[in-house]
Amino acid sequence: MVPNRMRAMASAIYFLVLNLIGMGLGPLAVGVLSDTLAPTYGADSLRYALLLIAPAMFAWGAVHFFWASSYIRQES
Repeated sequence: MVPNRMRAMASAIYFLVLNLIGMGLGPLAVGVLSDTLAPTYGADSLRYALLLIAPAMFAWGAVHFFWASSYIRQES
């Protein structure tokens, strides 16, 4: 639980990390995978890279939310 006086700072740090990962690693991962798939799929490699990366990131996020839910239940 974050104390009331620290909530704004915790939110700011959370959104900073979220944006660094989302806007930094997301496009990089899609680009690398698209370049890797280009010899096989040609112009459609970007389509397949997005098709593979997006569900993987959603699943990764869901696992972390599920993991965090056990801590929230313990605190309340």
